[in-house]
Amino acid sequence: MIGNLRVRLTVIYGGIFVVFVAVLLGVSYWLMGRHLHRTLGDVAADAAQSQLGLQYLLFLAGASLVAGALGWWLAGRELRSMASAFDARERFVANASHELRSPLTVIRTEADVAMANPDADVAELRAMGREVVAAVDDMDALLDGLMVLARSGHGLSAVEPVDLAVAARAAAQRVRSGAVQVRLDLAPAGVRGERRLLERLAANLIENGVRYNAPGGFVSVTTRASDAGAVLDVVNSGPVVSPDTAARLTEPFERGGRTGQQGAGLGLSIVRSVAEAHGGRLALMPRAEGGLSVRVSLPAA
Repeated sequence: MIGNLRVRLTVIYGGIFVVFVAVLLGVSYWLMGRHLHRTLGDVAADAAQSQLGLQYLLFLAGASLVAGALGWWLAGRELRSMASAFDARERFVANASHELRSPLTVIRTEADVAMANPDADVAELRAMGREVVAAVDDMDALLDGLMVLARSGHGLSAVEPVDLAVAARAAAQRVRSGAVQVRLDLAPAGVRGERRLLERLAANLIENGVRYNAPGGFVSVTTRASDAGAVLDVVNSGPVVSPDTAARLTEPFERGGRTGQQGAGLGLSIVRSVAEAHGGRLALMPRAEGGLSVRVSLPAA
């Protein structure tokens, strides 16, 4: 199937090039014919035009071969890109299905256990209810993350001047840090973007730093203006992360084997998607003493 598709794309790409060259040669042949008949006699002009036509046909044949080879190469490159995109989509759908199935399995199991026990008391039913509510919360968080990914992947709907320091402070106030200390050093850093998405970006980084940490650890949040724009740095303590693991953490549903509170593994992929939607970039650097150093660089307002 892929072979047939590549042949079809080759015919399309090569055909467009051949038609373009044929039109140019045809126009050139007609113009040269008029010129020859004005400057030479009819017999000499016809002979010269016949030779010119033969040369043009040879050139068109050579151009067709080049067009075929070029079309074959372009079709292969296009198909490789399409195959990579389809594979990524299939992995995303499979991972999303798996993550959604997990809380559904918990809900079904708790309900089956409760219904199978005719002597279940109020305490047991309340315990089942708490497990079901927790599973529903997990599913709600996952669906919310998927919606943010889809929304940020389709561009920004409401662009306005935003102070990255204000967005980071608002995000930090919503994060439950528990036994982890969150340190803020926020200098004004103006950008243009969607305020809610930028707040979500900062909140995900802080939540990620808190989740994969240890009691008594820290998360340091810094914003500053730079020559190129605005910078948000989030540094956290925690377990040692290898460079290979850090390179995978921005992929959806990737936890890199890190331990900590449960999550869908969408936090850093959302951060990357939001940063790219704002024309910025995300960089992760493992710390030798454990944890991560994350930097988001955004264009200036």
